[in-house]
Amino acid sequence: MQKLHLPQSVKEVDCESKVEEARRLQEEEISITFELPDESEAQQQFKKGQTVAVLKSYLSTEFDLPMTSIKLMLGDVVLVDPYSLTDYPEMERFDAVRIVVKQTRK
Repeated sequence: MQKLHLPQSVKEVDCESKVEEARRLQEEEISITFELPDESEAQQQFKKGQTVAVLKSYLSTEFDLPMTSIKLMLGDVVLVDPYSLTDYPEMERFDAVRIVVKQTRK
């Protein structure tokens, strides 16, 4: 069976370009500098499509901080677990950010 090579509508092309843009953004890297509770700093690269829970897991594994006690702050905004980094405009716009790590309980 032969395919018809019909031009795509503007709406279909626009939809595809939005999907491609979203995929590209999810794969972009962001450099995060963590200000740890002991006042030291750590820097790590993450994909912008990763979740806040991934950041907490990294901190828990690398710095022996219980995940349930970690609170991440981007300026005065608390980063919430189910969200991805791209859900926060600052993370979407920049290639590097500074996050304050607070320990709510030990």
